[in-house]
Amino acid sequence: LQTRNLTVQHTTALEELRARLEKEMANQRAQLQAEMQRQAEADATTIAELEEKLAKAGDKARQLTQELATSHSNYERASASVTRLELELASLRARLEEETAAHA
Repeated sequence: LQTRNLTVQHTTALEELRARLEKEMANQRAQLQAEMQRQAEADATTIAELEEKLAKAGDKARQLTQELATSHSNYERASASVTRLELELASLRARLEEETAAHA
């Protein structure tokens, strides 16, 4: 009878221990799932922020490319104007020399 009581007590203690372990495992699983969810949300936020920054950087790159193209076009026009003025100046000098030589 005493052995039977010890066996019952031992079995009861084991069942209680198993129940506590299962409860603890369930709690840890729930905590882990909650932490994984929080981390996934944080990662999604970080990704969204990085995508936004990347989009802004792309917009800025397009703007700077356009500004560079405009500057280059302005430079080309200015260079052509300088060349044209240099030719006109050379022509005027030549005419001045001709007229100076004619009156000499």
